[in-house]
Amino acid sequence: MEPPKYWGTEKGLIIELISQSVCEFWNELANETGFSREKLNPLLKELYDSKEIYKNDQGEYRVTKQLYSQYTEYLKAHNKNIRSITGGETPLREKIKNWIDLQEIEASLDKDHFFLEGRYLDQFTKFLLDKAQSEILVVNPFVDECDLSQQLGESSARGLKVSCYTRSADDERKERCHMKLKSHGVKVQYDPDVHAKLVVVDDQAAIVSSMNFFGASSAGTTWEAGLVTIDNRVIDTIKKAVFKEIDL
Repeated sequence: MEPPKYWGTEKGLIIELISQSVCEFWNELANETGFSREKLNPLLKELYDSKEIYKNDQGEYRVTKQLYSQYTEYLKAHNKNIRSITGGETPLREKIKNWIDLQEIEASLDKDHFFLEGRYLDQFTKFLLDKAQSEILVVNPFVDECDLSQQLGESSARGLKVSCYTRSADDERKERCHMKLKSHGVKVQYDPDVHAKLVVVDDQAAIVSSMNFFGASSAGTTWEAGLVTIDNRVIDTIKKAVFKEIDL
């Protein structure tokens, strides 16, 4: 198999780190490569201008599908794992800090909690679901077709344990959404009294908010707000409260 484009070069290292989800922000790339700002920025600009890399809605670096396939297949064929070379994936706490810095909002992890509202709450929830590595727990009374529910299905399809505690569908649209989630392996359970809105990811971060999992709520038609925590004691308390009510 021929090496992929840029393989063995400084640009190739950047593409390799991004394509394997080891680095998604500038700070992560600088730390992993050891490149100075004066060296890294021109390389990123060249890759960006040539449309080899881009940023998604959360401000994370991504590579084109073609390059992603080339690098993934080449690494697999040669039994190489970039994570073992670089020392592992960036901790979730650092990824969250990078997200806060990128958004330039008045939030901080100094106290292990921070407040979000409006579109930032929606964007962060999508970001957090995307970063899940093993388990997602969602408690929400209204789960309908939207980007967030789609992410739940995609996460389950890629092997994560995804549990959703909600109210039963009261129309055909919601029923289709729930059936789709179940078909992807999401464990969906019902209770007519559920009203809490909670998201817990990998037992490392949780969101307690007013936002529902349907378009009008998550997309900003209604004003939503909530708190994010990475405090283990708080997360444990949230999970204990949920498990006291249900058997997921």
